[in-house]
Amino acid sequence: MLFCKAILKTGKNKGNRCTCKAKYGKYCGNHKNYDSLKNEVEKKPKHKKIILPENIINLIHRYIDKPNNSNELDINDPNNLKYFWEKCKKCENDRTNKYREKIIEKIINNKDFYKIFENKKFKNRYSSLVQNLKREISSYCSEKFNKIEAKQKGGRVSNFDLLLTFFKNNKDIKSVKVEFKYGVNTITKYPEIYSKYINNCNIFLEKSYIERYFNDIDKFIATFPKNVSDKLKTNKPLSLDNYNINDTNYKHIFQNTIYNFSKKHKGNKKIEFRKFINEQIKNFLKNIEISDINLTLIQKLISDKQKGKNFLLCNNGSFVSEKIDDFITMKEEVRLNKSGNTLVFPCTNNQYELHWLLRWKNHHGCSGPAWQVKLHKVFQKS
Repeated sequence: MLFCKAILKTGKNKGNRCTCKAKYGKYCGNHKNYDSLKNEVEKKPKHKKIILPENIINLIHRYIDKPNNSNELDINDPNNLKYFWEKCKKCENDRTNKYREKIIEKIINNKDFYKIFENKKFKNRYSSLVQNLKREISSYCSEKFNKIEAKQKGGRVSNFDLLLTFFKNNKDIKSVKVEFKYGVNTITKYPEIYSKYINNCNIFLEKSYIERYFNDIDKFIATFPKNVSDKLKTNKPLSLDNYNINDTNYKHIFQNTIYNFSKKHKGNKKIEFRKFINEQIKNFLKNIEISDINLTLIQKLISDKQKGKNFLLCNNGSFVSEKIDDFITMKEEVRLNKSGNTLVFPCTNNQYELHWLLRWKNHHGCSGPAWQVKLHKVFQKS
């Protein structure tokens, strides 16, 4: 055992060596009255500082700061039923919609599910929700039935959220694909009915926005402050061959640099790099004609995704349904909207148009150039 080597200056043990166990090198650290050796007390060794690369640090912070969408809302917590009447934060949309879909599935499949709402403040709301839901989905089957089963689907593969199967005397008589949307009472008020990354959906016969972006990449880099632009120049992708333009983890240093700068200047729409991308999109679309577009392809994309589905719309605890099969056949016409970032396709039903918005889903010029398609109701002049 090692003992402290300090010589005490005061007290009855003045002049004697300290008898405490050494903790910090040669000394115990318990006494202020050390002799001249006091300043030589060895301090507790420090851990060596590890410096991580900037892109790794940023990636760690992204996941620390990211809302925890993996924690699903508890369907057995009566308090969560409020989300059929209330909207949530934008960052919580996914998990809240999954909760709503699970509740709908439970209401249809589990006759005893009401018991968790007994003697709770949401009891009346639950009863109202059940009545509204069952009345609405009953209209999906014109034949007589005595049972409905629901199966939650979801995901990009299925292209719908719920599969409802109607039975009569245990015999399957009809199946209905349902897409659930919250916060609207008509699908034309919903921001999109279809979304697709551009590199997986080139609607043009020859032209390419991604090629335009890469041809202008040096001009885009020049819109950033010098310290940022220098880093972008050093790390800019030379081609698309080894560059994932849709990477939402921003692993490439070029994307990671844009992401960090964009995040610092969140909300500033007039900042130069955002203005550049907005103008680039407008300039790319302004000379587009119907002859440039693969109309057969885009009509098939929309039809395959949306035809044959019932849209179950929920707002403030009430449900309505819509089918859009007859609204989404496009004419051989196209024009640009006033903002210059959207291709407008009139439909054969003159009350409707399909608006194809070209935008970057994750920060301007950073990740995910994509089409966002909205069904628009045309205002009829009287």
